[in-house]
Amino acid sequence: MLSDRGELAFITPLRVDYEAHSEALGNLYHPQDNPQGVIPLNVAENTLSWPDLRQKISRITAETQIPDWVPGYTSMLGAPDFRTAAASFLEKHLTACPLAPDQLGVSAGATSVIEMTSFILADSGDVAVIPAPCYPVYKQDIGNMSGMERYDL
Repeated sequence: MLSDRGELAFITPLRVDYEAHSEALGNLYHPQDNPQGVIPLNVAENTLSWPDLRQKISRITAETQIPDWVPGYTSMLGAPDFRTAAASFLEKHLTACPLAPDQLGVSAGATSVIEMTSFILADSGDVAVIPAPCYPVYKQDIGNMSGMERYDL
């Protein structure tokens, strides 16, 4: 037997854009093979730049040893060395003001951050205003655990 939240999650389609996304996957853009194809913007995948990223990652890992902390757990706010590098990068290229690593938290994805933030800051029935169009699964991200409602702006 499922909880009320589990039952609601079970009967709610995970993606309201499933059909459109599936259709897009059958007609993906490729500069030579399918220049009239589409680029899905509703998922956090960047396959178009993967060949360049693969080369860059291969070069970096050939020249630099991967730190021992990579396969394990680190600080709940993210690996300290990574946060230091990210703070330096953001300070230089985005904020133009001092940014200490302890002012920065990183996550392997937005879903866990959005879900936990809604759980901590909101009560069931509260509303989150989200700029639209946006990632369609935000409704589940803020609703399944915290019980928040989504309002598209």
